[in-house]
Amino acid sequence: MTADSDAFAVVKQLGLPPQEEQYLMPVARGEGFYGLGWGNPNAQTIAQSEQFGIDPRAGVGSNNWGAEMGTGSAGSFPHLDHHADGSPFVGQYKKHKTRLEGAASIARTLLKPNVKEALRTGFYPGPVQRFKNPSAIQRAQFDYKAQFSGKTIEPIMAAVFSQSDNGYFELHPQQYLKAVKVNYDKLTQALQWTPLLTSIKTIPETIATTPLSGSPSLGLPDSSSGEPSENLNGNVEEPEGGIIRGQKYCVPGIQDE
Repeated sequence: MTADSDAFAVVKQLGLPPQEEQYLMPVARGEGFYGLGWGNPNAQTIAQSEQFGIDPRAGVGSNNWGAEMGTGSAGSFPHLDHHADGSPFVGQYKKHKTRLEGAASIARTLLKPNVKEALRTGFYPGPVQRFKNPSAIQRAQFDYKAQFSGKTIEPIMAAVFSQSDNGYFELHPQQYLKAVKVNYDKLTQALQWTPLLTSIKTIPETIATTPLSGSPSLGLPDSSSGEPSENLNGNVEEPEGGIIRGQKYCVPGIQDE
């Protein structure tokens, strides 16, 4: 089995609808390579971790699939992360006893009601302004998503915008979408599934006009092809890189092109 097929076998145990499985997989692939990407941080992550006095490989064996902060069934571990302006900080990340727990955790975090609805219908009601005094970056992201308000678009795009509205990542949604799509295409080829998220759906007008109330990445090589994963900051990081959510948006070890 490859890393992708092994991870998919774990995800299958969650009993999710097919479209949710197909979204969870590329996000988990890009955010933490299914929890397997903590052992080979890049040079920047190593150097900055030393400044904070932490082990850049502390996440090895954590079963943390999504660079999720907090405490899991096996506790937590410290790891470097970055704010949207690129400034580093140390966050506490979840550690789980099993891979299934790690997969279930990212599923709960990722698949909020608005994301589920986006995956089901492809309809995007419009962006949510989460900040009282948004920065220029936050305003630009809001304005970008606003142009798709009230439209039925590709479910994968609507899900990324909804994920952004939920505050899951700080990266510009256009860049995050690009990275998710790269991993989605690789998974479609590797797993031979029928793609459910990349065509625009026709939905009843009553659904399309109903507003919704529901509402840290690692770049590892594909074990079957040797190609690098697409980090969810839109860049391809050196093989077995570190986490993303911040820097220019939010994770450890992200590098600019």
